[in-house]
Amino acid sequence: MKSIAEDLGVDRKTVYNVARRAGLPNRHRFDPDRTARILREYEARTPVHEIATTENVHRAFVSHVARKAGLPPRPTWRRRYPLNERAFDNPTPVGWWLIGLLAADGHIGSGDNLVALTQSAKDADVLHAFYEYLGCPERPFTELRLS
Repeated sequence: MKSIAEDLGVDRKTVYNVARRAGLPNRHRFDPDRTARILREYEARTPVHEIATTENVHRAFVSHVARKAGLPPRPTWRRRYPLNERAFDNPTPVGWWLIGLLAADGHIGSGDNLVALTQSAKDADVLHAFYEYLGCPERPFTELRLS
């Protein structure tokens, strides 16, 4: 999917969504042995990034597997870029505009609490405004694809 997205100049999530809407089967195969190894290492306090590297999965997948198994989150976890969790409780006019932007162009993952807001490079100022509104203007873009 990554190479398809690169060839078409779109986000990988777009390719995934199109495939899902077309009824194509999920390419992820459940591997009980891998899940058992992840849980064993997680319980042994192995750092999540090491588990992810060893198992060739994303760090979020490791945390998802642990959460699904009922294991407690790591107590030492901290946000790298703190943000105002209550920014949208009483939105300003800019906040309402950003809510509309999220509704139109964003994706909020219910299980992983991640927000994806894809913009073209010429609209990077929109992402900066979003970060500033959330109280983390110094946060770099997670993924910036310039074409």
